[in-house]
Amino acid sequence: MDLGKTYIPHGVMIGAGLVSLLQAFRVIFARHRAVCGEAATGEGSAPLSVTAGETRRAIAVHVLLFGVGALVLALSGGLLTTMPLPTLLLWLAWATFSASTAPILVGLSAMHSGWFPAFAISIIFLSLGLFMGFPAKALALLVGYIACTGPCFADMGYDLKTGWFIRGCGSDASLEREGRKQQVIAEMVGGVIAMLVVYLLMDMHFRLDLLAPVSRVFAATVGAGANPSLLRELALWAVPGMLIQFVGGPGRAMGILFATGLLINNPVYGIGVMVAVGLRLLFGKEWMDIREAGLIAGDGLYGFFSSLVRIFV
Repeated sequence: MDLGKTYIPHGVMIGAGLVSLLQAFRVIFARHRAVCGEAATGEGSAPLSVTAGETRRAIAVHVLLFGVGALVLALSGGLLTTMPLPTLLLWLAWATFSASTAPILVGLSAMHSGWFPAFAISIIFLSLGLFMGFPAKALALLVGYIACTGPCFADMGYDLKTGWFIRGCGSDASLEREGRKQQVIAEMVGGVIAMLVVYLLMDMHFRLDLLAPVSRVFAATVGAGANPSLLRELALWAVPGMLIQFVGGPGRAMGILFATGLLINNPVYGIGVMVAVGLRLLFGKEWMDIREAGLIAGDGLYGFFSSLVRIFV
């Protein structure tokens, strides 16, 4: 069965994403003890550098900024002249909500699998946007905006978490604030360098068809349009996605990772994730802490140099 010709993966991702979003809000607004590694240090023994109130205020500010970004995108993308005002206002609201919510879902998934599900999670908001009557151009801008927010958040999220571990899990508040500041500066410098590299090599990548498979999924979804049979298929397959995500709990993102495997038409990826989670529950993960770094480094080096050869040879 060719899953790429169905909307089963999209439905599973939507169901898992909705449950994951509820789980994420529960985590954000719940009170937790400070944790370092696997051992809870006890509330108060490692002072938090950001309080729960500050976190909620930061989220509110960022929702506002994402709204401004959506407005700038609508102006620069010409949506003001191609959509009636009610549809444009709906697009702005949905783009703001999607771009603000996607990083939360991605952040939870990134703690377990890196940035890869960031693009798959964009399918949730793109698929739902189909039924809001947005034209193809607006949907393309929408999914591009969402996909820009998720991977960046994942990248910065686990970079900052690494620094937090190295600096003693927040035991020295002043050191933690200064270290986090230096990490953010480094991330910004990296972002500027990345934009320059993309500008120089983008055309070459397009000519060689070095495009992520999920880009074709986005295009196929936009081209499908909204129809009742599609809605029924999405709703039907959202149910197992909800169940898998609920059973896995907020700490594993099993539903989202499984749906990612379906979206890339490689179900064994999602099944493998669930098997790996089960093995970790049985045997722990300490024995793989160093070995997995070697596996990831080897895989990354191969991917980097093989792509480099394809670009210039």
